[in-house]
Amino acid sequence: MKRFIWVAGAAVLAGYGSANFSVYNRYSSVNAEYLCGYGPDVYQDALTVTHGLLEQVGSTSTVDTRMHTDEYLGNWWTAVLNWDVNAQYSVYGSLANATKIVASGQNIMSSAVIGPATSGLASGNPGSLLRLSFNVPVAQDFWFSGALAQSGPANRNEAVVKIMKDDGTGFVNYILRIAQNNSFSDMIHLQAGNYLIEGWSKSHANQDENAYGKWSYTLEAVPEPGTMIALGAGLAGLAASRRKRKR
Repeated sequence: MKRFIWVAGAAVLAGYGSANFSVYNRYSSVNAEYLCGYGPDVYQDALTVTHGLLEQVGSTSTVDTRMHTDEYLGNWWTAVLNWDVNAQYSVYGSLANATKIVASGQNIMSSAVIGPATSGLASGNPGSLLRLSFNVPVAQDFWFSGALAQSGPANRNEAVVKIMKDDGTGFVNYILRIAQNNSFSDMIHLQAGNYLIEGWSKSHANQDENAYGKWSYTLEAVPEPGTMIALGAGLAGLAASRRKRKR
């Protein structure tokens, strides 16, 4: 009888499906433009970190640093771009039946000059970008949470996380979070359909200055009510079984 109660609870739990979604594509890139000196000296750099289908479940760490050094009238100028993706993608569950994805990254600009030469370092818009494509098979709720940070004025440095939905004519903004050194945690409702979720940042450093934009996000499916009820039934069965064992 003890065994029956727990097995029955587990059987009820197995009869319900949890909320889920599928993740099937990713793209991330870095674009930067370096400006230096008294004349029109421009150095452009573009780096594609990853591009293509999600081939595995898990997380990865990618750090890329680019440096450009130039000289104007005997004055040295150095610019550095650092693109750090802490979790390029971290998928919980199978790609076709995920329950949560997590990603984070930062875009850091640094420039330094010895002498009176002028310099500037600016990333494109977006300067660093991670995009994940996913499909929601049935309308369901999600926890959407994350953190956004920047240094300096918002018009120079910025971090953004947004979710876009395919409305039949293309992807349009659905939910938008813009950095003012804040965090967010909301329960959102997504209708069935195809979505893109993006995290990106831009930074612009002047002479002898560092600047950054940072973002992170988690999108986690909320279990369906039936799943929670079934889980409660299973746990109740387990508790009853344990109580009987003690008698």
